[in-house]
Amino acid sequence: MSWCFPACVLASARSNFDGSGCCFNLLCGTPAMLHNVIREGYGIEGGCVGDIAVTLCCTPCAANRAAQEVKLRGPVRQSMRK
Repeated sequence: MSWCFPACVLASARSNFDGSGCCFNLLCGTPAMLHNVIREGYGIEGGCVGDIAVTLCCTPCAANRAAQEVKLRGPVRQSMRK
């Protein structure tokens, strides 16, 4: 799924991450922005330039990584309670 539709995977990951609208994320969010929101939300080390670089170099890889982080860590509300 990440290989053929990385934008959809990132939009879905963000939706699962914070409950935001999947269609909104797909239509209004860039891959770098969606990746950045998930990375910063979990406190994963990195920066904006790195998010842009990883999504430009391999968007499917970034989408898969973001989706896996959300799958493993759960919604942001759960991770903040820990």
